Amino acid sequence: MVAITRQAWRSIWLPASLLAVFCVTTMLITQQMFIETGRFPAALPLALTVVGGVAMALALACLPFSNRLRFGSLALLTLATVALPISVLVVFRWHTGIPLNVHDGMFQTEIVTNGMLHGKDPYGTDFTRTALMQWFHYTPDGAAVAHHYIYYPLVVLASMPVVVIERGLGLATDLRPMLLLVGVLAFVLIVRLPWSWQARYTVAVILFLNPFFAWLEGRNDILWLTPILLAVLLASRGRWTWASWALGVAAAFKVFAFPFVLFMAIALWLRWRRGWLDRRATVLSLAGLALPLAVTVAPFILWNAGAFWRDTAGWLLDNPPGFPIYGFGLGELLLLTHVVSSRQSPFPFVLLQAVLVLPLCVIGARQLWRDAGVANVLGPAATVLSVIILCGRFTNDSYLAALIFTFGLAIATGRHVARARLVSLEEAA
Repeated sequence: MVAITRQAWRSIWLPASLLAVFCVTTMLITQQMFIETGRFPAALPLALTVVGGVAMALALACLPFSNRLRFGSLALLTLATVALPISVLVVFRWHTGIPLNVHDGMFQTEIVTNGMLHGKDPYGTDFTRTALMQWFHYTPDGAAVAHHYIYYPLVVLASMPVVVIERGLGLATDLRPMLLLVGVLAFVLIVRLPWSWQARYTVAVILFLNPFFAWLEGRNDILWLTPILLAVLLASRGRWTWASWALGVAAAFKVFAFPFVLFMAIALWLRWRRGWLDRRATVLSLAGLALPLAVTVAPFILWNAGAFWRDTAGWLLDNPPGFPIYGFGLGELLLLTHVVSSRQSPFPFVLLQAVLVLPLCVIGARQLWRDAGVANVLGPAATVLSVIILCGRFTNDSYLAALIFTFGLAIATGRHVARARLVSLEEAA
């Protein structure tokens, strides 16, 4: 009996520890946020914490049992600690128009999406003439956030149905319901991945309960991470063409998906050279990597190429740059060690990133040469992404969360592949 208990503990300690740490931190942040608004009854944040605590206890208690209980209780916990507080904020905003705890990037997307419905180009928007300045203050004056919309067009296009429905119902615009729906899809994809339950559970906890993702604020990272999850699921089932299209959609949402597209392109070429993909499937797969971005970006380049360039990439070349140094990466380290004198100081971050990324790409390509599988797409891509995120001018907390998630995805996939090979060797013996 003791041996069984110890074996069970060895299988659940990591998921249980991550769940407890992330969940408690998330609940504390949520409670503090609701208290600081001063707009809700004092009993509400306490009630949310109690509901979350009960759901957490249930999730922990279900870990030694069946997968249905494990993932069912985890879904309930996610609803209690993420979806329920968000729903309170969304309903409050629908009725009052007050954007409590809203990320300014989501607020920008709401503004430009409403503008798109009236025929206005999202790029080149002067946010100093919008409601953004009513709710957010930027220092110094003229900081780039108030003058640039850095997200790709697919973010706006995906937001349009939500805005249309909310406007049709006479509600204030809030994009967090869309993010919750995409989150439901991500949860379903994780559950269906061909991994051990521990790997799937851990990845789900990292995605939904990591407080760095700032779900309450409406950070949009789930929009590009969900297609990557779909790509992993499809590639694991041998459906490389559809996996490539999923990665192409991820890249159309955010530039952070580009490393995954790069290594997927190398993998496709190698698989074709080795006879694992025919020419038609290879061409369709490569098209899938490029077309979602090309099709969604092209109309806006034709609309106003200069505005699109300045908003999405040109600001990187501004001198002095409008985006200040901040966050958890190299930029903040340089500031703290006085290598740069102020948050507005120029520094060749892009050049440094390029110098570090090039050898990593060579190493990643060599890994793919040895085995052109999905694990060797994810691992090098996550490593390159870490340089892009950590060695940039600013590193948001949600960027770190996305990095942790993609590394978790790569590790879990690699272990699944290694385990499958071991089973195959044992069966052959």
